[in-house]
Amino acid sequence: HHGNTANYYALVQDDFWAQDVYVRTQFKTTNDGYVGVVLRAGPANPQDNGLAVVLRSDNNNVRIHQRLNGTQTYPDSNGVDGVASGIDVDDGVWHELEVWLIDDEIRVNVDGVTRLTSKGIGGNFMSAADDGMVGLTSYLANASTAFKNFHRQQLTSGWFLPNSTEVRNNLLVTCKDTETASV
Repeated sequence: HHGNTANYYALVQDDFWAQDVYVRTQFKTTNDGYVGVVLRAGPANPQDNGLAVVLRSDNNNVRIHQRLNGTQTYPDSNGVDGVASGIDVDDGVWHELEVWLIDDEIRVNVDGVTRLTSKGIGGNFMSAADDGMVGLTSYLANASTAFKNFHRQQLTSGWFLPNSTEVRNNLLVTCKDTETASV
């Protein structure tokens, strides 16, 4: 299932709905405004209704934004600019993006390094009742962007965000590869 508004594109999977989720994908791009994942996306116009974690090429930052009926806002304290991603987003090299979303808390790793953590996020997609589709997002229609090894895992109660590399590696082992898809 896919949709676009202006230059904002989203590709989501209709058969996978989750509230708390771990997402991992690899991407490379040489010409994109931003690239990332969408979470808790609604069934109607998922590109315009959901939460997103994106890496921006204009400042090489990673940020969280939400779109509700096409209106974009920034629900965490990092705002529109986000925080440094640690990479050159448009360098044409494969990079890995990992996102844990549990209740109102997000952790984002870029190439294995935690770059953004945010807890107590408000907004339209952060309540305990919110679930939705998971997918990939890209900003420019003419972007030279590729994704591979897209993995999503629904997390059930009792999961927690990893605090160290050791815990993170144990979590990755625990995440079974039964729910995988190539895009």
